[in-house]
Amino acid sequence: MAEQGAGAGGSPGWGGGGLRHRWHGAPPWWNRPDGDVSRPSWPWRSTLALTVFVLLGSNAAADMQEGERALLDPFARVLLLLGTLMLLWRWRRPVVVVFGTAATAMVYLGAGYPYGPVFLTVAVGCFSAVVTGHRKAAWTAMGALWAGHVLVAHWLYVWLPPGGDDAASWVALPFATGVFLVDGVARQGGGALLTLVWVLPLGLLATLPLGAVIGSLVDSPRAVGLLMFPVLGLVVISGVYFPLSKLPEWLQTVGQIFPVYWLGLGLRSALLPGEAVAAEIDASWRHWETAAVLGAWTVAGLLLAPSVLRRMARRESGAAMAERQRKAMQRVG
Repeated sequence: MAEQGAGAGGSPGWGGGGLRHRWHGAPPWWNRPDGDVSRPSWPWRSTLALTVFVLLGSNAAADMQEGERALLDPFARVLLLLGTLMLLWRWRRPVVVVFGTAATAMVYLGAGYPYGPVFLTVAVGCFSAVVTGHRKAAWTAMGALWAGHVLVAHWLYVWLPPGGDDAASWVALPFATGVFLVDGVARQGGGALLTLVWVLPLGLLATLPLGAVIGSLVDSPRAVGLLMFPVLGLVVISGVYFPLSKLPEWLQTVGQIFPVYWLGLGLRSALLPGEAVAAEIDASWRHWETAAVLGAWTVAGLLLAPSVLRRMARRESGAAMAERQRKAMQRVG
């Protein structure tokens, strides 16, 4: 009876509703014996895939930014490899990993190496820290990376590679006020600001319902982690890291089906100088096509998302729903 009470009443036992691991109903990994199979497994498959993606993607980004950023040398590749290998410990030491990936990315950027998939290691480290309950550590690491980037972009760039770099006037200001001071927006005048006014809300309306539908189909943070791979693949073929016009035609077609490309195209048309349009497909910003595709995704998402969410809610038992709410409140608290 005492054992049953301990298990069901949530006192010292782990079998009931007391101290449970927030995702799997087991003791937290730091309080389990070394031989316990419920300890987090090493995510070597996803880490290997991330390593390959970051290294190859950084090579592509370096080709696109040749003459603008420093060339990738052995030290840069060591930094990229170090950042991805740290992700092996992201479920066991999430705080160490999120600060480690942020520090590695800061050194990489400070050395003047190309922008690109290096940010992916930081994003994965931050995600792992958040879902394991270390939100303050995640936000602190992100804040430190942002502050370091501001420091490099405004003051230290004079002494750091690449040579001849200018201060980046946009990184230190919040978007809401900085948009008026961004060099591209200021140079293009009210037309650029008007583009931002309609592209941003329409882009959010086109993508948020899709995210809600995808989120309703998963029930654990690791499943969300697996979904990151197709999403990242979609980002790669959406003109975010390099112009879509550089890819094969069939990949250009796939990229243009989804709203990510059109949202990025609209933002580039507002923030980049006019001559940058030469790198786009058909050398055009295609505002009408952007509005049409984002509008179509918005309508489809607003029609589809409510029905999918209602169907998923019907499959949830009352007890399961209450348990999800309890876990959500614990994460908020």
